[in-house]
Amino acid sequence: MRVPRRAEAEVLLANEVRWLPSLARTIALPVPVPLWFIERSDLVGGSFAIVRWCAGRPLDLVGSRLGAEGAGPLGEALLSLRAPAPEDAPVNPYRGVPLEQRDARVRAGLDLIPRRTADRLRARWTDALAAPPWTGPGRWIHGDLHPGNLLVDGSDLTAIIDWGDLASGDPATDLSVAWTACDASGRRRLREVVRPTDEEWTRAQGNALAHGVACVSVLRDDPRVRAIGWATLAGLLES
Repeated sequence: MRVPRRAEAEVLLANEVRWLPSLARTIALPVPVPLWFIERSDLVGGSFAIVRWCAGRPLDLVGSRLGAEGAGPLGEALLSLRAPAPEDAPVNPYRGVPLEQRDARVRAGLDLIPRRTADRLRARWTDALAAPPWTGPGRWIHGDLHPGNLLVDGSDLTAIIDWGDLASGDPATDLSVAWTACDASGRRRLREVVRPTDEEWTRAQGNALAHGVACVSVLRDDPRVRAIGWATLAGLLES
């Protein structure tokens, strides 16, 4: 059962209900396809959806990162997703957009974390901003790929969940999962499968950095989110 916890998320759920059933037929991993949607319910005070159950546990709750074995299927799923999106596909103000549109938020977040770490991350952010932006047609993106939205059974990746941020945009957004959820071997395998350009790989690092900084600054009161953020930033500084 998918129940928005914020009024703003009702729009995201509606997008998921509209677009995910057709996309699911092409994605190379199980996803929680919406089966039933109620636009207004007094039971929950808004909309909700019943979705197909996906087996597995969130990657971060098993205390792991995706290695090469899990990153291979993830790469195939990303390739199967990134078809050109139609003109009426949803867009998101934070996901899939040029990195320069996230610059102010990232720099404000960096001011809230320890200076030595922030200085190193600023240099990485500057490099990412210098990469040529995406100029092709908008591609379908999940928009929020991190360990909480990847289900695993042992070392096997079993599903990708939480498609509320599904949107049209720069496919480098989803490649940020190389740092949000993968270890070094997983990053190498993901890059081998997806075969991005160097510019896309650099933009992916920028998206990962923006995500990590948000998790440890803006969303720092949630210990689970904060842990995901610090793991992401550590992976960036190590790579």
